[in-house]
Amino acid sequence: EEEPTNSMKTSSNYASASGRGHQRYGSRVKFTATYELTTGQMIRDSLCWLLIATAICTGVTGFYVAATYKNFGQTAIADDHFITVVGCFGCLCSGLSRMLWGSTADKIGTFETLELTAYLSPAVMVIYILTVQSKLAFGICVCLLYGLWGASYCLIPAISAFLFGEKHLGTNYGFIFFIFGVSCTIVIDGAGFTGWDFAHLNYVFVVIACIGAALCTRIRYLTSKIKDEKVLRHHRA
Repeated sequence: EEEPTNSMKTSSNYASASGRGHQRYGSRVKFTATYELTTGQMIRDSLCWLLIATAICTGVTGFYVAATYKNFGQTAIADDHFITVVGCFGCLCSGLSRMLWGSTADKIGTFETLELTAYLSPAVMVIYILTVQSKLAFGICVCLLYGLWGASYCLIPAISAFLFGEKHLGTNYGFIFFIFGVSCTIVIDGAGFTGWDFAHLNYVFVVIACIGAALCTRIRYLTSKIKDEKVLRHHRA
C-alpha cells in the first residue's frame, strides 16, 4: 500500500481542523484535492465562483436562443408554423442531448466534454446568425444550439459533486443553479432593455460564449491535478 506523502498528511490535518471531512483525491495545494464541503464552505471557495461564472457563460447562449429564436427567425423567414416546429424539435434535442453528453463524458471526461460543447457553441451561433435566410440551416442550428445548451444541465451537477463532494450536493448544486438561473435571466432581460437589434445583440452572446469556452479551459487546467483515474473509475472527470 502506498505510503502517504507529507503533503497528503498536511492536507489531512487541514481537513480535520477545518471540519471539511476526509480528503479523497490527494493533497490540497491550490486545487489539488476535493472535500465534502457544506454550502457555506463552498461559497467561500473561489473555485465555486469560477464554476458559477463558467456555467453562466456557457449556458446563457442557450437561454438567449430559446427566448429569441422565433423573433430572430421571423426577420428572414415568413413561416411562423415552420419556426414553431423548429422550436419543438429544439426542445427535444435539448433533452436527448443530455444522454449524449453524459455518454461522451464517460468516454473522454466530464470537464473535457463541457469544454468541447463550450467551444462548439459560439461557432454554431455564428453560423446561426449568418444563415438565417435558409430554413434548413436555421432549423439545424437551432436544434444544435438547444442540444449544446443541454450539456450544462447534465455536466455541471457532476462537476459540482466532483469538486465539492457528494454529501451536500443537493444544497450545493441548488445554490449554484439558483445563481446561474437568476444571472442568466438578468443578462437576457438586460440585453432586451438595450433596444439593440439582432445584428448587434446576437454577437454579444457569441462573445459571452467565447468567454465561457475560455473559462472551461481554465477550470479544467486548475483542477487537472486532482483527477485520480484509479479513484474515478466510475466517475470520470
